[in-house]
Amino acid sequence: MFDKEALRVVKLMPRFVPDGEGKVVASSVEIPVMFRLK
Repeated sequence: MFDKEALRVVKLMPRFVPDGEGKVVASSVEIPVMFRLK
């Protein structure tokens, strides 16, 4: 459900952490932020 939007956000947002575990952390943090903005 959120895969497409998550990938979109990850691509648009700057990467604060290296690839690998960082992607999981970034997505888990960005998704709740998107919901709060909406």
